[in-house]
Amino acid sequence: MRANPTVEVTYRNKTIKAIAREADDKERQAIWDRAKTIYVGYQAYADRIKNRQIHVMILSEAEPR
Repeated sequence: MRANPTVEVTYRNKTIKAIAREADDKERQAIWDRAKTIYVGYQAYADRIKNRQIHVMILSEAEPR
């Protein structure tokens, strides 16, 4: 998504086109904190990869053409 931010997302039988961007530091921290409360495995993953940052992407629905 960093190299090609144009994506297609399907959720609950609905597909949309979206544009991805990397979360800024404040957004990333808020999203990461919330994600860890949803799935405890995220923290275990972060603990294993101490030598790099996990990228958090934000998707916005693309404007229809």
